Order: sequence, then C-alpha cells, then structure tokens
Amino acid sequence: MIIQVKANKEAGFRRCGVGFTNEWSNFDEGFFTHEELERLDGEKNLSVRQMPEGNFNKEEMAAMRDAAAKRTVERKAAEKVAGEGVPGKAREIKVDPALAKRVADLGEGLKLATADMADLQRRTNLLAERLDEVEKKAEPAKDDKKNKK
Repeated sequence: MIIQVKANKEAGFRRCGVGFTNEWSNFDEGFFTHEELERLDGEKNLSVRQMPEGNFNKEEMAAMRDAAAKRTVERKAAEKVAGEGVPGKAREIKVDPALAKRVADLGEGLKLATADMADLQRRTNLLAERLDEVEKKAEPAKDDKKNKK
C-alpha cells in the first residue's frame, strides 16, 4: 500500500518531520510509524489516502522504498543517540515534551509566515506591473493635452 499525503493549504504544511505541498506526495507504507500515520490522518490541514502499489511503476516504487528505508535508518540512529549506546551526557539529556512541541509549533508558524511573505511579494509585483500598464496608458492622454495648448 502507498500512502499519499497533501496539504490542504496552498502555502503547504509540515508535520512529522516532512513538508507537504498542495500536490499529492507518495510514501511507501513503511515511511511513517503507526503513530505518525494516525497523527497525519487526524491533521485537519492534510489530506491522507492509501493507494494500491499497482498504480505506480517499478522506478517509483523503488524510490519510495529507498526513502522509507533511509527514514527508518535515521529514526533508529536518533533513537540510539537519545537512549542507550551513547556514552556520557547524551544519555542524561531529557527534553521537556511541552517545550519540544512549542519549538515545533514555532517552526511551523515560521514556515507558514515565510510562505505568506512570498505570496505577498508575488502580489506586490503583480500590482506594480498593473500600475506600470496604467501609467503607460495615461501618458498619451497627458501628451494630447500639452499639444492642444
């Protein structure tokens, strides 16, 4: 089974360490943990659906499986660093879950604000172009008034 996820916002959305656009992104079923899938499925800013593997070619399937394997390795390495097997103070570090959530939420807010700024810049540029067009159309009218005098 392939998991497809997309953001319901044009600006995109980030959850479970992955940024999503408003286009469907494909993930092998092993890419997310069961808990992450539940979190994605419960997120109102995302749409999640499952698709049969037969809808994708061999190259697409291989790429999705490679990404899932890489994420699994990274997750296990992070778990190892956070827990046993790491000498010294790394084992002693404890992260306050509320603080970690607040940091993640602030990161989400920053990404959304950055996307909003880019959208505002695009709109500003469009307005500037329209103003230039209006001014060009208005210039011949000014010249006509000068010629009549």
